[in-house]
Amino acid sequence: MNMRQLEAFRAVFRAGSVSGGAALLHTSQPSLSRLIADLEASIGFALFTRGRRGMVPTIEGRLFHEAVEKSYLGMERLRDTARGIAESRDGEIAIGSIPSVAQSLVPRALTGLRDASSNRRIHISVGTAPALINAVLLNDIHIAVVGATVTLQDVEIVFKIEFDGVCLIPEGHPLAGSGAPVDIMELDAGSFVSYDRQLLEVMRYAPSVIDHIVANAAVTSNSTPTLVAVSRALSKPAIVEQLAIKTTGLTEGLVARKILQTSRHGLALVKRPDRVLPPPAQQFATAFQNIVTRLFEGEPT
Repeated sequence: MNMRQLEAFRAVFRAGSVSGGAALLHTSQPSLSRLIADLEASIGFALFTRGRRGMVPTIEGRLFHEAVEKSYLGMERLRDTARGIAESRDGEIAIGSIPSVAQSLVPRALTGLRDASSNRRIHISVGTAPALINAVLLNDIHIAVVGATVTLQDVEIVFKIEFDGVCLIPEGHPLAGSGAPVDIMELDAGSFVSYDRQLLEVMRYAPSVIDHIVANAAVTSNSTPTLVAVSRALSKPAIVEQLAIKTTGLTEGLVARKILQTSRHGLALVKRPDRVLPPPAQQFATAFQNIVTRLFEGEPT
C-alpha cells in the first residue's frame, strides 16, 4: 500500500468511475485501474464492484474510505502545522486584544517571547471583541484576547476565565470595616459610583440590579480610573470589575469587597478552529493563561 494507490482510491470513490478518477488525477484509465487492483491485492478485499453504473463501493470499501479520509485529515493538519512553523519563523505574529488588557496583561505575556523572537515582528491589533473574532475567522490574526461574555461559538476557546464584580470602598467609610459582601440593592441613592448601563450589561448583572444602579448612582462612567478617582474624592464606594482593578494598581487607600449580586464577566483566548497556532503564538497563549490564573488566585473576600 502506498500513497499513489490511496490517491487513486479516493479519486475513483469521489468520481464514481475510473474515467472520472483518471480525470481528477490527470492520469490514464489503465494506470488508475492498475493502482486500484494493486491496492485491493495488498489489503485482501475488493473496494468496488464494477457495473453499468460505474464503480460502486463495497461495504468494505466504504469502511476503508472512512479510514483513508481520517488519515488525510491528519496529513492536512501536519501540513498546517508545518506551514504555521514556517510562517512564524521569519514572519509576523498577529495578536488581537480588547482595550482593557492591551496595555497590561498582553505586554506582560509578551515578555517571554522577547529573547526568542528578537528578529520576529509581532503585531498587536486592539479592538472590540466582535471585530477581533471576525479577524480571527478571516485569518488576519493568529489569536485574540476577548471578553468571555461575547458569542464564542464560531471560534476555538484556548483559555477562558470568569470572575465577579467588586466594590471598592474608601478606607474610613462605614462599609470598609465589614467583611460581608456588599448588597447593591441596599445602597442609598447618591451614596455610590458605578459603571454605566452598557458596561453593567456586559458584566451580566440582572436587569433589575442594573436599573437600580443606574437610577441611584451619584456618578456613572465607562472608565475605571475615573470611577476610582471619583470614589476617593467623594469618599463613595465604587462598583467596578475585578480585572481592571487587578491590572491597573488603583486600589491604594481602597478596600475591595465582593458584591452580593451575581455578575459574570471574564476573558477568553480564541483562535480559528482549523488553524494551528505557530509556536510563538502558542507561547504567548501559555504565558497569558499563567499570568491571568495567578492574578485571580486570591480574590477579594
